[in-house]
Amino acid sequence: FRTGDLGKWRAFGGTWNVNHDTIQNDSDQRGAKLVTGSPYWNDYSVEADVELLGPEGDAGLVVRSSHNQTGVDAYHGYYVGLRDRENDLNTDNSLILGKADFHYTSLKTLPIPGGIIPFRWYRLKVLVYGCRIVASVTWPIHSHRTFTASAFDHDCYAHGRIGLRSYASGGAWKDITIRPATKAEM
Repeated sequence: FRTGDLGKWRAFGGTWNVNHDTIQNDSDQRGAKLVTGSPYWNDYSVEADVELLGPEGDAGLVVRSSHNQTGVDAYHGYYVGLRDRENDLNTDNSLILGKADFHYTSLKTLPIPGGIIPFRWYRLKVLVYGCRIVASVTWPIHSHRTFTASAFDHDCYAHGRIGLRSYASGGAWKDITIRPATKAEM
């Protein structure tokens, strides 16, 4: 993002800008997405530094995304995010894994001790291989403390793009890395 070029990225809602080496969504729109990559990518990993830009929301990464549209969960794919908001599902202050099929299905929720704190950077990693999704977050205060969650989706999406997504709060992302995944990494 150092060049400020978003030419290969496509926005579905949100207010996206580049500031130095960081991409930021300043909107609190529910489910804003910015996607890139090939619709044919299948087994890969994505990692990024992610910052939640306010309370009561979540921000994270989308993998194997297709059929993207503007709106909440308006795509096919998977979402791995950091949630600070309270809700009736008790998924606040958690690492969340979910599936979007124009509605959201929770696959895994992992509470993070100490909570998700807005305006702090977290290292978020997602690996998809076959029908398994593995996610981890490194807590910024204890950089050697990593929390990991995984899920298996029997009816998985086999390929798709990557994306950035936020919900009800803005988000910021930097140091995004995408690479092919191997079974050994699982």
